[in-house]
Amino acid sequence: MNDPSERKTQRLVVKFQRTGDNESFEWGVTGSIPALTLVGYIIRIQAELAFRKPDECEELALMIVWDEQRRECSWSVHPSIPVDPLVGMLEVIKTMVLGAHMTNQVSGGVGLLGPDGRPIRR
Repeated sequence: MNDPSERKTQRLVVKFQRTGDNESFEWGVTGSIPALTLVGYIIRIQAELAFRKPDECEELALMIVWDEQRRECSWSVHPSIPVDPLVGMLEVIKTMVLGAHMTNQVSGGVGLLGPDGRPIRR
């Protein structure tokens, strides 16, 4: 991830590490992926992990790459990462992305919107 050309690629990387009996993840986003699109792809990946064999990632990680021109994501995952902890980590990331999105929306003066698109009054 230190190669300058890699930093230009808009993506979410979830790295996995196993030390003895401990499993840990670290994650980060490079570039700018629309928050709700990222959340949608995380949900899709959580479901697809159980039902299909994804593309393989060479790095010990899950990688979601955003294609700005096509307005879609692709993803790959290293085959040795256990599915259940990865799905759990994706849930944590999804919650954090949604929390940041809602904070930006509220602090930006937009406020919370109801299903009809109008602001929710307190």
